[in-house]
Amino acid sequence: MLKAFFAILLLVALAVCALSVRLFFGRRFVHTDIKGNKALEQRGIRCAVEQEMEIVSQQET
Repeated sequence: MLKAFFAILLLVALAVCALSVRLFFGRRFVHTDIKGNKALEQRGIRCAVEQEMEIVSQQET
């Protein structure tokens, strides 16, 4: 029973190490934030908070 536990623990540790290597040395992350995502920027999609601030500043002037 104890041998099976350590075998499973070793497999989980190896899986975590493999995922870590892919995370650190793999390709870059896609920006999920609207402000940093170039594809959304090209489509004209902007952050709702920025749009709201722009509307409020236009109404004040």
